[in-house]
Amino acid sequence: MKRKGPERETGAGRGGSSRSIREPERRRGTGEPAERAATVRRPGARAGVDSAWLVARAREAQRSAYAPYSGYRVGAALLARDGRVFLGCNVENASYGLAICAERVAMVKAISEGARAFSAIAIVVPGSRLASPCGACRQFLFEFGARLIVVLAGSARRFRTTTLDLLLPGAFGPAGLESGGTGRSGAGMGDGQK
Repeated sequence: MKRKGPERETGAGRGGSSRSIREPERRRGTGEPAERAATVRRPGARAGVDSAWLVARAREAQRSAYAPYSGYRVGAALLARDGRVFLGCNVENASYGLAICAERVAMVKAISEGARAFSAIAIVVPGSRLASPCGACRQFLFEFGARLIVVLAGSARRFRTTTLDLLLPGAFGPAGLESGGTGRSGAGMGDGQK
């Protein structure tokens, strides 16, 4: 019989209600989850994502952010379909244009480790106001999945869940290159429209 992990309370939603979720069991010696609990579902999805757990991982990444110029520390946790989680934090540079966002750091780490299919990304920002990924990050993430679940969180224990195709309607993607160069793909665009 499998031993269940401890339960813990976590805040969810705007009303401050809490629910009990099962803490994922850990693989021996690695600290990595042995399995993912499917507790929060995106609209219309069959496979769930434990958003609270993913947000907690993004908070871990946020602590490593290098943000000496803005002080705006961001963390991201990207969940691959094979169960691996890739953490990223923003890294600023004195030449401001060379800064890289947490979302892209997480995706680059994942791609460099061979992951190509993703379920969700959690993004944590400072303060209570939730922030969406910048345009460059939306486009970068879209390359690997228009239906990626995006969980947005601030310093409070609430979060909002959406999908990448809702954040980037009419996006340019790989299908646009395959369709004779029309440039647009999926998400709200009709066939042949520019």
